[in-house]
Amino acid sequence: MGIVFIFELLDELKNTELNNHILKPAKTDEIKKFKDINELIHKLEHSEYNPLSFTDEEKILAATFFKTVNYYSFSIYRKLLHGKDQYYTFSECLSIYNFDCFLRENLMKFSGCIESLVKTSFVNHLCSEYRGVFEKADCYLDESNYINKDVFEDVINMLEKEINKSKSIYIIHHKQKKNLKIPIWVIMEELTFGGATYFIESFNKYIINEWLSYLVDRKEIDLNLKENYKSSIISWIDSTRFIRNTCAHHSRLYGVLLNASQPKYCSIDFRELKREGVKKDENLTLFARLLAIKNLLTLHRDDIQKEWNSFLEDVDKKIKGNDVIFENYLGLISNWKKYLII
Repeated sequence: MGIVFIFELLDELKNTELNNHILKPAKTDEIKKFKDINELIHKLEHSEYNPLSFTDEEKILAATFFKTVNYYSFSIYRKLLHGKDQYYTFSECLSIYNFDCFLRENLMKFSGCIESLVKTSFVNHLCSEYRGVFEKADCYLDESNYINKDVFEDVINMLEKEINKSKSIYIIHHKQKKNLKIPIWVIMEELTFGGATYFIESFNKYIINEWLSYLVDRKEIDLNLKENYKSSIISWIDSTRFIRNTCAHHSRLYGVLLNASQPKYCSIDFRELKREGVKKDENLTLFARLLAIKNLLTLHRDDIQKEWNSFLEDVDKKIKGNDVIFENYLGLISNWKKYLII
């Protein structure tokens, strides 16, 4: 009897745990029915809001397209169509989707360039200026470099977790051949963009300020403007990291407010933007993010800057060449290219 009672009690506990979950099987009519590809195409054709028209060729294209692209992530672009008193075509909707993909692919690339700039510049500066008791390669192990002891301990714990789970040949080499003596420039490359910015922002204010000065030294502006520029860089990096994560997860950029990690407008930019009617708190748009990326890329190599300018020209051509893509869905202001080009 005792054993039976225990089993009954265990079953009851399991049922209690299941009942506490928010995700539970739906009852009839509580959840949408699955639709196959032909039904999805039919739904797009007969939607009450912005239905799409299909030629026979477009239906063939759509049938292939929806085998690799989720209908749910595509259908939102149909709601961003406006400006004509007629049906939109599947191809027109697809052109917005493809434009969004184009933005993500390029911003993924440029945010990666900025990630490399941030990681490399910090390591170069820190190792060059370090005068502590450790080897320069071990300067990240010097507690005096950090905000306080607790932050130092958190960073070391984070780094050790990254090292333990790493499968990279460089970390394996240092585990097997170098007795886990790992230079900062090897460790930095193991960190994600988020991990790297957390690592950097854990250092004391003096080191951060000197690194920012090192970054802006090539800017041909006076000292006061350099200080203003420096005060915005951390927010630009955070914003760029947010854009990188957005692109990495294939989230939409077109027609959406990017409501996290907003970048600051530095006074160099805001003097001009104010004349365009831009307010300081209007920094959730893609335009504000692009401006932050542009400003960081002015600290990068000339060839990367040329690629950025070429990207902006392509954006301009795509907008002008497609009557269903609108600048306001990107938060672009008038004369936007003037402010974004390097």
